[in-house]
Parts: sequence; C-alpha cells; structure tokens
Amino acid sequence: PYFHPLRSGNVPRLVTVVVIPTPEPGGGMEKLVARRDLLEAVYRHLEPYRLLTTQLYVTPVEFVTVSVEAEAVMLPGYVPQTVETNIKERINAFLHPLNGGPDRNGWPFGRPVYLSEINREIRRAEGVDYISGLSLTAENVPDSIPDRVSDYNSPGAGRDIVIPRHGVIASGTHRLTALK
Repeated sequence: PYFHPLRSGNVPRLVTVVVIPTPEPGGGMEKLVARRDLLEAVYRHLEPYRLLTTQLYVTPVEFVTVSVEAEAVMLPGYVPQTVETNIKERINAFLHPLNGGPDRNGWPFGRPVYLSEINREIRRAEGVDYISGLSLTAENVPDSIPDRVSDYNSPGAGRDIVIPRHGVIASGTHRLTALK
C-alpha cells in the first residue's frame, strides 16, 4: 500500500502489486522477469476488486544482484574445492529470491542484505574454520538508492546493501577462496 513505482514517499489511496513469476523447472533468474502479458493479466484480475477511490499498479519485481567475495580458512582434512562449493551452495540458497532469506520463505521485498548474515552463512558451511575476508557488491541498484558496498577490510565496514521497496535480491557471481 501507498507505494508508487515511479514516485518517492507514500502516496495515499494507492496499491501496488509486485509480480515475481514462478520459474519453470531449470529456468534461471532471467526467467523470473514478469512479461507484459502476465502483468496485464494480474491487473485485469485484481481491477474489479479494488475500491473505487484506490489506484492500482501492477509492476515487475526489481532484482538487485548481490555478489560475495570471501576468503575462508578451512578446517584440517578438507579439500579447498569442496569447501568453496559448500560455501557457494549456502550463499546461493540464502540469496535466492523465492526460497532464500532469513526464514527460507523467500526474500522479503525491500529487505537489505546484511553483511553479518552472509558471514554467518559462510561460517556454517561444512569445512569452514573462520573467515579472513568478506565483501559484498550490488548490481542493478536503482538510481534512487545508493549502491552500497560492504567490506570488512575497508573504511566502509558494516554497511549493508540497500534494496528498493519493490525489489528483492538475486544471487550474483561469487569469488570464493578456501585457504589452509
């Protein structure tokens, strides 16, 4: 409610429905972009139910791609490639727009990505002893939201990646290194 996709601030008597289509089996993130015909079908379905004084907008979700760069020190007896795969699987599962998020029920609209949560996911990967370096980058951040980069090794440490109100995250390309 009160969200206009092209204006900032709250707009009275307005409801915006953000659409994320269900992916086809084997489909990637590009398959999650709502086609115009789907948006129009959702609008036609909801239009008869809106209050007379309420405006209705139907818009596709805005994806912000989050990439992780991390160095993790392995526990003894593990192989670097296996640990890197374990980390990547945890990160991809957490950053999945439909099945990820803190509760694994999908990423909530507009919820930031917290560096501490990525840290936790990596530490929970099998074979990880501790993290020696971690940074996040964001792509596709709308102009209205500053592109925030978080990095434990920089003066900007502790900043999180901000997501637009009608957006969710998508897992990007990760650079992961497991060290002995």
